Amino acid sequence: MTMFDDRRQRPDETPLRDAMRDLLRDAQRPSMWETEDDSRLFIRDLMQEAIEKQGITPEQLAQKADVPLEAINAFLAGRGDLSDSDPLTKIERALRVNLSGW
Repeated sequence: MTMFDDRRQRPDETPLRDAMRDLLRDAQRPSMWETEDDSRLFIRDLMQEAIEKQGITPEQLAQKADVPLEAINAFLAGRGDLSDSDPLTKIERALRVNLSGW
């Protein structure tokens, strides 16, 4: 045994320890507790921040990302279509921001 061996020092499994393990496991998968509306608002906020930092307009973003302006405006309004990942991927590349990593 090394001086760092803690096999005999570990507490037995308890309900509190089980609950903490479950909580940490679920925290690594936020999709379990986020709704689609939460995701849309998260994307909206990240897009607005990135657009402001880069100093571009939604029209310029639409041209740069090769995405219809209606899709850009929908995401900026918090109503974007999350079922089609293509526009979101193009917007991420154009803004150089991870919008789908929630």
